[in-house]
Amino acid sequence: MNKVLNLAFGSILGFSILLTGCSSSDGSEASGSVKAGTYTSTQPGIEGDVKVSVEVDKSGEITDLKIDQNETEGIGAAAAEQLQSTILENQTVKVDTVSGATGTSTAVIKGVTEALQEAGVDTDSMKDLTASK
Repeated sequence: MNKVLNLAFGSILGFSILLTGCSSSDGSEASGSVKAGTYTSTQPGIEGDVKVSVEVDKSGEITDLKIDQNETEGIGAAAAEQLQSTILENQTVKVDTVSGATGTSTAVIKGVTEALQEAGVDTDSMKDLTASK
């Protein structure tokens, strides 16, 4: 009888722990979901820091992207503008770096990726526009 009670109690306890682990404490969306808002990241560029500010909605769509940089006009600065447009238009950070401005490109891509991940966006599942895909 004691073994049966212990087994029943253990089963109930295990099941209740399992159910508790699957629920949210406040009834909100499960963890890992996208949190709408504006997220920033600062990465080292060639002529100083490159700061990105990414605004995302609750579905993970990039609604605004601002890039603050002091890179060389016509080279790094132009690359930042090109990447800003490409990332916004295609809704992905899986883009190629701009030839001749790899340092600035890397800073922008890494910054946007970091900001999106902070918001809960799964950047690994974004479409891949890189030449090496």
